Amino acid sequence: MRGAPRLGALITHELRVLSRDPAALASMLLLPFVMVLLGLIVILGSGEGIKARLATEVALVHAPDEFWAMVEPADRLEPAPTPAEAVVTVTASATEDEALVDGRPTFTVVFSSKDFTALRGQERVNVVIERLRVEDEAARWQAAGVPVRPDELMQLTMVDLDDSTDRAGALLSRLVAPLLVAVLLSGALPVGISTLPAERENGTLESLLVSSLDRRTLVWGKALIVLGACGAVGAVGLSALVVTVALSPLQLGPMAIPDLSVPPSRLALVALLATPLLLQVSAGILALSARARDARQARVLAVPLLLVAGGLASLPVVPGATEIPALTLIPVGGPALAIAGALQGELGAGAAAGALVGGLAWAALALSLTERLLQSTALLPQAAEDRSAGRTGREALATAGVAFVSFWFLGQLLQARDLVSGLLLSQALTIALPGVLGVIAAGRPAREALRLRAPTARDLALGLLAGALCPLVGQLVADLQAPLLPTPTRALEELGALLTLDLPLPLVIALLALLPAICEELLFRGALLGLLERSLPPAGRVALVAALFGLLHLSYFRIAPTAALGLLFGAAALRSGSLFVPVLMHLLNNGLLVGAVGLGLIGAEDEAPLWAGLGAVVVATTAVAAMRGGSRPA
Repeated sequence: MRGAPRLGALITHELRVLSRDPAALASMLLLPFVMVLLGLIVILGSGEGIKARLATEVALVHAPDEFWAMVEPADRLEPAPTPAEAVVTVTASATEDEALVDGRPTFTVVFSSKDFTALRGQERVNVVIERLRVEDEAARWQAAGVPVRPDELMQLTMVDLDDSTDRAGALLSRLVAPLLVAVLLSGALPVGISTLPAERENGTLESLLVSSLDRRTLVWGKALIVLGACGAVGAVGLSALVVTVALSPLQLGPMAIPDLSVPPSRLALVALLATPLLLQVSAGILALSARARDARQARVLAVPLLLVAGGLASLPVVPGATEIPALTLIPVGGPALAIAGALQGELGAGAAAGALVGGLAWAALALSLTERLLQSTALLPQAAEDRSAGRTGREALATAGVAFVSFWFLGQLLQARDLVSGLLLSQALTIALPGVLGVIAAGRPAREALRLRAPTARDLALGLLAGALCPLVGQLVADLQAPLLPTPTRALEELGALLTLDLPLPLVIALLALLPAICEELLFRGALLGLLERSLPPAGRVALVAALFGLLHLSYFRIAPTAALGLLFGAAALRSGSLFVPVLMHLLNNGLLVGAVGLGLIGAEDEAPLWAGLGAVVVATTAVAAMRGGSRPA
């Protein structure tokens, strides 16, 4: 009980400090409301507005007379004054004569698929042509003496199982959790930075740490402040959601907010499930603040936190993710999936319990980490040499953040435009280049940081052995996680299509094996592993870089298998002291898979026996452990 007055005094002190800047407090509460309200209105309203505009907009078409004979006013098609003004051009030709019934007309529809108006016009033209086809077929049947029309043989009735509430829940389920995480972080991060890193800079934290105030009381005091900020921001964000639902449906100029009539019971359940999300975000912010040596480093560390939390909160967008109950145990992603299920009215009791219990467990783990970090005297103001070590760690995370953002957005855009050139440019510009530039910006010698030295013949041979077994290691991890995280069939089909590109096999191996091996190893086992050298012990560096390596590959079912290979690659880089060894292992892993699928020896969905995977893990791990090149003097 003696700690309660001290805890109360600490919280009072923190609130007094925060109240010195009322403008910042007002923006902290106002910004989330505006973000959620405008986010939902713009995202949903602009989409509905475009649909409404295209549904009522008249499409100009250049077509022959027999086409216009079947056009009705509801089709919203008009003749274009000139062919150049038409968004869709229709031409007709007959194989026998110009008579519609006696001949067999062939229609050609010309349009631009990148033009939404042309796409909608093409859909309407197809309706008219189908109507024309039915009439043509009916005339032919009548001429042949058939007493019924073709459309009288079958009646089609469309039944939509979803009502407006279900559609509203489906729309909101993809947006609410990511928006909520964004507003929680944007509103509570400044508070978290001011509670520990800023106090560390001005010496206030040092005074607290050497006072009679025990560390647990300090952690709980700071945690309650950050939790309070998150709670206030979350309440404001949820109130914006309620306001948006109450306003719908609404027309705002060109934007039309659809009907978002969600039952109050679902909104109440969302508020309940937001609690573990709030706790996890609060604990994550506090752990980040305890790890940062100053406010500048805290802002740098906030970048990967935003990326990871935002990515996990976007799990409801992944097809089929809500159907896997085990995913509700994932930090941030679990409550996000539970919120999506609640909005859709499909949340089971087990998934809800998993999200609540898992959320509390992850939050407790983060708070425990915060307490451990505050127990370390290394977090007090340090000498210049120690601070330079922290700087390289910050620059490693900044390098990873730049690479991830550029690859996820620019890289995917380049690959969508043209796969071959997109693979080349995305690997070189968004993965390898940020790694090299990060090392240069940190002022580290490139040869030393990137481990650009020749390996010993022994380590090269061991890397050859371990790399040849890597496909079995990755397959084993994928098989072990399958009961909880099964690989979607569509993903296997897409992977098979990627591995069997319509290109010569050597070129496919170069694109999918050699290029990623060089570029990705330059970033992960080169730049990131080297920049973290002064900030983390070897095992911690290898594990962190392996986790980032898994996250880069976007698909949730690939994270664990890719991270497992990243552990082998990272250990090989440290043991051999050469980047060329993990490059070789990476090349062999990808190359053997691509070659085997390309030659038809295996399929993308084939599985290896369990004993083969276990044996591969033992032999590959032993081979990496036997490397000795890293012990040589630099």
